[in-house]
This record gives sequence, structure tokens and C-alpha cells, in this order.
Amino acid sequence: RPIAYDAPAAVSAAELQERREKIKGAIKHAWDGYRRRAFGRDSVAPITGRPVNSGFDMAVTLVDSLDTLWLVGLRDEFREARDFVAQESFGRKL
Repeated sequence: RPIAYDAPAAVSAAELQERREKIKGAIKHAWDGYRRRAFGRDSVAPITGRPVNSGFDMAVTLVDSLDTLWLVGLRDEFREARDFVAQESFGRKL
């Protein structure tokens, strides 16, 4: 039998744009924290804010962030991360 649910209320274009900007702002905030505290390292420790290499030493947060940065329109941040990946051979400088 079909699952019944209430359809979400219609959302205006202005509300959608506001939501997009809030999401982009949250992503920018997270990226700026990573960039400031652990750029090129695997991640940032949540409580201490210290850089962490989780045994990978491959800038996993940076690599994982590439598509998100592009999709939300953070092109300068994307290019900086892309350039780091292009120049890094993860553990051994080219």
C-alpha cells in the first residue's frame, strides 16, 4: 500500500535563494576553518582545532571538498584546493 505523507509547502524563489546563501555561508565557514587550521592535512580535530593526519596523509578533507566548493560557487577556494592537489604527491613533494 502507498505511503501517505504531507507534501511540503511551496517555497518561494526568494526563500530558496536565502536557503542557498545560508548553505553556501556554512560551507564557506567550514572551509575557512579547515584552511586556517589544517590546510593540506587530513582534517581538523573538533575540540582542539588542531590539524590531524588520520594515517592517510593525503589531505582527505581537501580532496573531499573539491566538488562541494565547485557546486556552491566557491571558485577561488576550489582553485586553491585544486592547485594544491596538482602540486602534491601526498607525502612527497614533486
